[in-house]
Amino acid sequence: PGDAGQIITQVHIAKLDDTPFVSNIWKYPLYNAWIEFLDAADCSTSSNKLPNPFVRTTISPCLNNQTFQTKAIENTANPVWNEKECILLDNFREQVINITLASQYGNREKPIGEYKLPLRNFKVGPSYEQTVQIESAVNKQPISLHYRIQITAKDTEPFRFNRSPGLY
Repeated sequence: PGDAGQIITQVHIAKLDDTPFVSNIWKYPLYNAWIEFLDAADCSTSSNKLPNPFVRTTISPCLNNQTFQTKAIENTANPVWNEKECILLDNFREQVINITLASQYGNREKPIGEYKLPLRNFKVGPSYEQTVQIESAVNKQPISLHYRIQITAKDTEPFRFNRSPGLY
């Protein structure tokens, strides 16, 4: 998931006596953000019905559209997901994971809360486990979202990665 393929272009702006089209190979490493949504607490909605909460993520800015959604857990304000996703990063120091918590009722969705997770504060290798408080879209009580995240080199399995010296 998240692999966008390759785009190859050649552009050369030069003086008339320059050598055209000297190859410059892409030197920046690609990384993955592995995020696992563990559970949440206090996912209430404004109605008297229990919600069917799920999490949806997108990343911005990015060169390709990557969206992930957990399963909706029915009739609970305290869902447990234990679902892991992989997001391909092109420049993680500038990227943000947009997390939307919502409830699903048939074909309709009702927002519960949103959170922006900037990746600039993370290092390649270590696994971080966090619980964040998200402002509720429907009432005054904050929602607790528990997740863990790890940034790894592309094609590396998550949550077992040892950082090699000299990596970005």
